[in-house]
Order: sequence, then C-alpha cells, then structure tokens
Amino acid sequence: MSAIFRQLDQATLSSFMTRVHSKKDWDSRQGKPRIRPGTAMDISCTVQSMFEARVEMSPHHPAVSPLFRDISYRKLNIRANRLAHYLRRKGVGPGNFVALFMEQELGTVIAMLAILKAGGAILPLDPVAFADRWSRAIQEAGCRLWVINEARARHLVGDRPKLVITDGKDREAIASESDRNPAIIKGNDELSYCPDPHGDKHGAGVLSEWEFIRQIITMNKATERDRCLPFPTLDTGLMGQRYLGYLLAGATLILPRLCISDEPSTLLWACVVQGVTLLQLPTAYWHILVDELETLDFSWPRFLGTVVLEGEPPLRNRLDIWHERVPTSIQLVHTR
Repeated sequence: MSAIFRQLDQATLSSFMTRVHSKKDWDSRQGKPRIRPGTAMDISCTVQSMFEARVEMSPHHPAVSPLFRDISYRKLNIRANRLAHYLRRKGVGPGNFVALFMEQELGTVIAMLAILKAGGAILPLDPVAFADRWSRAIQEAGCRLWVINEARARHLVGDRPKLVITDGKDREAIASESDRNPAIIKGNDELSYCPDPHGDKHGAGVLSEWEFIRQIITMNKATERDRCLPFPTLDTGLMGQRYLGYLLAGATLILPRLCISDEPSTLLWACVVQGVTLLQLPTAYWHILVDELETLDFSWPRFLGTVVLEGEPPLRNRLDIWHERVPTSIQLVHTR
C-alpha cells in the first residue's frame, strides 16, 4: 500500500483507497468517490477511516515517538478516540471548526485525529502568531471551541473562548470516555482542514475531505518502514498535513525537541539517536546544511535513506556539493 504514495497524480488517490477499501466505487476522472445526492457518505473517503484501517493492519507498530518513547498505532487510536467522544459531547460535528495550536508534540497529533473523528474540521493556529491574527481567523471560521494545552491556555488574554485543555481541567473527563472508534458522520464534501488560517470559512483556503486526503497523499514520501523526522516549520497547516501523511502511510513520526534555529549538527544528532530513515526539510534550511558540510565534523546517520525537500527548488551549486560529500545511499527528493 505504501508504494502507492509515491505516485503524484489523481489516479493515486483512487488506487490507494481501492486497496484500503476494495469494494468502494471511485471516480478516477475526478480523484474522488461517486456519491449520489442525498445518500450516505462513503466512509472510505475520510482520513479517520483510513487511519483506523492502518490501526487494524499494524496495531503494535510504532506510530509516534516523542522523546524516545514509542507509542503504537493502537494506543494512539485509543487516545484519539477518547478525545473525539469528548469533543462530540461538547457539540463538535460536521461543519464545525475546532481551533488547534499546532506544536511539534504528541498532544497535537492526538488532537488532529480526534477533531476529524468527531466530525469537525481543523483550524491550525500558530502559537507564535499575534492574538489579532488568531481572532480574525477564528471569527471568519465561526470557531467556538479550542483544543489547547495548559501551558498555552495560561497565556491567553482578552475574551477567553470555550477551551478543551487536554492536559489540564479536561484530562480526567477525556480519560473516562470510550476507547471505541466513533461512528463516522462527516460527508465527503464537508470541510476538513484549513491549511491557510487566514482564508474564510468557504474560501479557497479550506479543504473538503477528499481534497484534504489528496493533498496528504500527494506530499507524502514515507512507507511503513520509515521513521520520519519533519523539521519544525512556521507553516502550521503544512506541519499538520505532514503528520497525517506519515500516519496514513504506516510510518513512525519522530517528535524531538527541535526548533528552526537549531544547528545542522543538532539535527543530524537527532537523526542518529532516533534512528531516522526519512528527514523532511525546507529547501532553505537544506542550503544551510550543505554550506556547512565542509566544516561539519560528523558522520552521516547510518539509517538515513531519504531527505525530502519542500519549497523552492534546490540551487545547482548546492546539489553539486551534496552529491560530492553525501553517501549515494541517501536519496534526495524535492516536492513542492
């Protein structure tokens, strides 16, 4: 199944979904399922059903590794299910945006899955953005609920929205919820994700379910054998799509304590100690890494097999240096 992720056309989505749910009918011309007006949705077209299929296939495989502690797909699914049931009790359903502070931590992964499982749509907010940018995005999306951690909640000023503090006041209530997968109630054309928090609720910045899935699959380069480290980014929407892409591929998502100002040597050391096989970098940071290759006193991580670049194309002179100094066993891939 993971090999399907390596294709970048619309037929990829049809092929991938057919292999996960072989009895479903897909329209390969549009890259989305045929759904007759007025009928129930095809559940194979949701991120949550695809993730749950992966859980069934590999329940004990590591899904997330925060700070050297692997969490299996089954345990991740249970924690997301509990939060999803709790969010439904709070009124989350189809068409409802839920604001989420996007940080490189386990709680974010759980919350993203839970919001989708509850039937809601994710509105990712940048923790370092100014409050006026938050309020504008929240107002445009009609968002009435936030999922947040206690540390961030303490820094909110002004009018406090309705909060679900996953590691604070709501923790015990969430833990008491059911472990079972919630029934899927969202339709294919319901809103799912807002990669651009500044787009309005019905604007081009908001993705429907099938559009969201296609973007996730298109940008993903991982397989179930990979341990993936995505470099931190200020593009919170992109970061969320990376996370879900790795999980749908059956890979292991590595969540080390890194920041965008870290030196290349720090990044490479994280790759060594975490056994990273796929490293995802913005091209601009990769240029910095290449510039330091001559002075960098460090052996390349032995398990690293793929470096994925995002953003602008790499410069030719940097490519020449890379091919001269980096083992040929490490594949360099560029994706926009």
